[in-house]
Amino acid sequence: MPASFLLTSVHECHSMTLNEALLMGTPLLVTEGVNFPELDRCGAGRVLPCDPVRIAEAVAELLDDPSIAQRMNISGKAYARDHLTWAAVARTLLDAYGTILGTPHNRLP
Repeated sequence: MPASFLLTSVHECHSMTLNEALLMGTPLLVTEGVNFPELDRCGAGRVLPCDPVRIAEAVAELLDDPSIAQRMNISGKAYARDHLTWAAVARTLLDAYGTILGTPHNRLP
């Protein structure tokens, strides 16, 4: 099995280590307190309750079926490319400014 990353936190505020793991395509298992539901939606990882049994089951699933980790690898890299590059972050910021100003971002000075 390729390396995987577990982030078991009661509260987390957009972890840079999570971003780095996504960029590398590392399969992610995180608890709900990490506040990153996109992992489940994009297929790069799993968001789990902060329950040792559920976390252990998820780790066992990755160990038992390397194809799951491989799919998470591909999805994580795609998510990072689409959402975490400087261009993607700038686009998101410009969209937010455009919404605040009521002006499409391509018309901002």
